[in-house]
Amino acid sequence: MTRWIPLLAVIALAGAAPAAPAAATLAVAETRALLQNGVNQGRADLALQARDRFAALAAAEPSNALLHYWTALADWRAFPLLTRSKSNAAAEAALDHAFTAADRALAADPKLAEAYALKAGLTGFRIQLGGMTE
Repeated sequence: MTRWIPLLAVIALAGAAPAAPAAATLAVAETRALLQNGVNQGRADLALQARDRFAALAAAEPSNALLHYWTALADWRAFPLLTRSKSNAAAEAALDHAFTAADRALAADPKLAEAYALKAGLTGFRIQLGGMTE
């Protein structure tokens, strides 16, 4: 019986290790669902709430390019909802935030093609608001 105790301890420790990544994965999945619900309902507030959650996750893991990408994507999804509600100042703020998050994603992973494509879409939105000033 005493030979089994160390083996059981190793098994218990091995089973506990993946808890943090699983929790982060669940948080990303829940936040992606929140973002999609906001878009489906036409609610910029939910999209921005998802953006803030992604930003918090990205702040906890600054080297995770996908979290920065999702932060920028949430702003990209919120932009049309904000302009539809005539909230151009909020739309411009979302764009500024999105460009920053996309740049962080590319700094973390310069080969993340999705972030380049997202920046192109953001540039189109910037032009829609009146042009590029940067």
